[in-house]
Amino acid sequence: MSTLISFFSTYIFLLSAREVQKQILILGALFALITPFIEHANLADWWSPVFVWDTFFHIEDLLFGFGLTGTALGTYFWISKGVRAKIEKQAVFPRASKVVLTIAAACLMFGPFYLMHIPSFYTEITCMIVLSACVCARVPRMILPAIATGIILTLIVLPGYFVATHFHPGWIQEYWKLAGWPGELFLGVPIGEYVFYLLSGLFIPAFAEAFFAKK
Repeated sequence: MSTLISFFSTYIFLLSAREVQKQILILGALFALITPFIEHANLADWWSPVFVWDTFFHIEDLLFGFGLTGTALGTYFWISKGVRAKIEKQAVFPRASKVVLTIAAACLMFGPFYLMHIPSFYTEITCMIVLSACVCARVPRMILPAIATGIILTLIVLPGYFVATHFHPGWIQEYWKLAGWPGELFLGVPIGEYVFYLLSGLFIPAFAEAFFAKK
């Protein structure tokens, strides 16, 4: 899965404008470093895959964080290029707002799981929904492109699940721990995975708009 997303990330990266390449590199590096910490929580109650090296920082997590971010941003900027001027006009975030949003995102992403023992799936989707809603309320022009990005992102990653299931039947049941409705299968893939990628298509562009916005 990491290889699949990284491939599309590289492809979109090469086709993007220089300004977009810079944002993909900066935000991709940031998310690559954050992903292992998020994955540490996911391993407790989301899934338990087999890694190449059994260390805290898995190479798969680093590739996934960078690849997912690059794919989402590249797709979003490509879709929204026709309304970029209007989006940039709305996307004005003072430095204080950027700091507050970043701290709030970190607290929502990790706080409920470690302090209140809420499942990592719910803490992550809550973080993505709240931050995306805050930024989209300020930049409504980005909503449709971001929704389209989430849909495309989901369509990009689904073949990876189907191919893995073809060569390793039952791998979802073997590795996934998701309970309740997120663990229910649709077309052989846990519903929680659809929700995660759809919301990632909103969250990553929203974070980028706030992070790189004019002050």
